[in-house]
Amino acid sequence: DAANYLHSDLLWATATSSKAETAVPLIFSHMLAKINVTLVPEKNGDDLNGATISIYNTKISTTFNPTTGVISDATGEAQEIIAGVTADDAYTASAIVIPQEVSGKFIKITHEGKTYYYTLASAKTLEAGTSYSFTLTVKGKQLINTGSSINPWNPDSEEGEEGDAEEDVSKLTVT
Repeated sequence: DAANYLHSDLLWATATSSKAETAVPLIFSHMLAKINVTLVPEKNGDDLNGATISIYNTKISTTFNPTTGVISDATGEAQEIIAGVTADDAYTASAIVIPQEVSGKFIKITHEGKTYYYTLASAKTLEAGTSYSFTLTVKGKQLINTGSSINPWNPDSEEGEEGDAEEDVSKLTVT
């Protein structure tokens, strides 16, 4: 369920060895995608403590074949995954999601009775073993994307791409 989803990860490795080897080195790969969200207050001194950061509108079911390392497409109803609650000037949270195509409302921030949605400008495919980082500035009634990057989850990998996302502003919904 969504409450236990944050405690999950899926790593997979394969190796071949001869009977003469005593240890078999395994190189694990992340089979899921990681979403990192950092909130930035518009002005120094603005307090975002207690803000809830959620990954919104993602499916949380799949099947995995441990023999082949194949993960199936995400299935089920899209759900909200609460990534974290901010405190003590630490406005960052992460969530792990099944690789899938996402669109529309993607990140939800709830703070002081207001709900902000960061809406993707176009569909985005979340790929296995990839970390997606979003820096969002809470500005008045909007969330503004002030930086984003897409990188391999494994920090030792040389692959990856950084840059500004096409998305820039989301709508405010007060609930």
